[in-house]
Amino acid sequence: MRLALIGQTPKKIESGPVGVLLTLFLPRPKQKGKDRLFPHVRPDLDNYFKLIADAANGILWKDDGQIVEMLVRKLYAADGEQPHSVIRVSEYCENICGFAWDRYGGGLTRA
Repeated sequence: MRLALIGQTPKKIESGPVGVLLTLFLPRPKQKGKDRLFPHVRPDLDNYFKLIADAANGILWKDDGQIVEMLVRKLYAADGEQPHSVIRVSEYCENICGFAWDRYGGGLTRA
């Protein structure tokens, strides 16, 4: 994970509060549960976030203690799409609270 993040050459947020939007696109089961809309099974959502937050220390932010808001979602990858994750990081400002994000984390819309 750290190597994948390093390869993206992001600008690290050195200080101040950070907001994070993380969307995980998981593989759809081939048999049992293939008709499920959401992957409401293990591993737990918080475990994914902790792994990524720790891996991003010193790359996306100085320390994950800077994170003051996070939105983390597990979705199934679309047919033909490889499992992957999308992380959006920004310096936190209160005026984006109360908004929902589209599937890929762009396009703010009022919740």
